[in-house]
Amino acid sequence: FFIYYYSLSGETKALDHVQLSIDRMMSGGIYDHIGGAFSCYSVDSKWNIPHFEKMLYDHAAILEVVGFLLHYRNEVRYSFLIDHCIAFFEQHLSENGLYFSSIDADSEGEEGKFYSWTILELKSILKDNFEEFHEYFDLVPFESESHFVIVAKYLSLIENSNEQDYFEKRNKILESLTNNRSQRIWPSIDNKIILSWNGLMASTFVSLYFTTKKEKYLNKAILMVEALLQFQSLDGYLHRLKVGTKFYGFGFLEDYSILSNTLLNLYQATGNTIYLVKAKEFIAYIESEFEFKEGLFSNVGKNHVDSMSPMFDSMDHSIQNSNSLIAESYRILNLLENNGDYLIKSENMCKHQIAPMIQNPFSMASWFIPYFEIENGGLHIKSSKADTRFWGMCSSIYEINSSKIRKTELCFNNTCYILDEFEKENIVLQGFRTIN
Repeated sequence: FFIYYYSLSGETKALDHVQLSIDRMMSGGIYDHIGGAFSCYSVDSKWNIPHFEKMLYDHAAILEVVGFLLHYRNEVRYSFLIDHCIAFFEQHLSENGLYFSSIDADSEGEEGKFYSWTILELKSILKDNFEEFHEYFDLVPFESESHFVIVAKYLSLIENSNEQDYFEKRNKILESLTNNRSQRIWPSIDNKIILSWNGLMASTFVSLYFTTKKEKYLNKAILMVEALLQFQSLDGYLHRLKVGTKFYGFGFLEDYSILSNTLLNLYQATGNTIYLVKAKEFIAYIESEFEFKEGLFSNVGKNHVDSMSPMFDSMDHSIQNSNSLIAESYRILNLLENNGDYLIKSENMCKHQIAPMIQNPFSMASWFIPYFEIENGGLHIKSSKADTRFWGMCSSIYEINSSKIRKTELCFNNTCYILDEFEKENIVLQGFRTIN
């Protein structure tokens, strides 16, 4: 939401807050400086000692935010972080275009054994480079005074050096540690391919395409979505997960809501109407098969009734709340198709959450964007059917900190429209929101 808020208001405090959080995360022990990717959480207040398990859904959220930071602040470290994390998943958790769900914290029965080091090990491996290693990294004791977690000093070092040079030197220092660690016994990999988590990652690749303009991210998103559409059974429902070549279980609300939203995002990037048709199909399935009560859909469909009791949940948990995502998808469909029924449905869902949002803002942050758009009139989209690639066009952007409304238009295809307060080259579109 802070990224969204900044994109509309230009309020730098919002973006500074996001940047500080990401910088602290990627410098601390919660980030695997050798292999790449984040542990799922820290067990200390300084983010130095992680619980070493790495989860796919965390990276879908983190990398989308880092992509926006790269676009707005253009710092080398964010490009490095994106590449480093994606390389980890591609090398170790990838199968047929999709990703396994996680890699454990334990190896050989000990948490963190794969990731921690003794001083003697480091000196033996690094040899003459040990002192230079200490110029770039600190060591934090893990469980005992004999084993340590590596944390980076780069924030202070970068201030006085070229960031590109820093990462080149840093990576060279870590080469011997990378090679040594690859010979250790690895933690176990949870080889379940979960539809919703992969849907989140596919959506992140679409977002990275919008913010970086790199075709490789769009191509990856297309590959993932095509694979995820194979989760649909002949009876129309979605399977929850895949192991090997077999599909298992009935999809939950999060599977349908995430895949629908990802399809809408991919349609915006490609103009391929197949993705729009499938998104509407899964939204219709939700409306038909998931109970709706007081502005919320149940987390389970009718085919779950013998095994699970329905819950009507509005809170964010490890991932964005499914109902808030549906409210946002309704909003996008209204803009795409000029169908007021979708807008009414979105407003109904959001307005039921006003009181809970006030009471639990940190647990309901995902509702802020659709509710904000409703309260401020929304972002209006124009498009041309002649376009080979559909880029939405914002015609109204609302100034948050005053009553003034800013109007802007966008150039695309062979037709140009007036831009009042934005430079064309600074505009990127993602989810029908202008990133200025």
